[in-house]
Amino acid sequence: PHGIGNPTPVLGARDLELLSARVFATRHLSLRVRQSSGPSASGPSAEAVFWGRADLAERLAPGMTLALAFTAEKNEFRGESQLRLVVRDLKIQSKHRT
Repeated sequence: PHGIGNPTPVLGARDLELLSARVFATRHLSLRVRQSSGPSASGPSAEAVFWGRADLAERLAPGMTLALAFTAEKNEFRGESQLRLVVRDLKIQSKHRT
């Protein structure tokens, strides 16, 4: 549980394939990632947002492998709910998919 007195848990994931990266609202970064190894490889993708870090967009390209530290939140848009990763930190593991 998290909330008053309990911080939101920060999770981590490695070996995420970057499918796309785009800047929105001039200063935020939107990513689409999926697990690139193990039983979940080539499985469903997830949306991730990195608030205030549009500056990273020029260093990112589809096919890169990333590690992310993130929190998870429910994103409701136009009547639909999805899980969204809110990135706290990002590390480029490799420039090309292995």
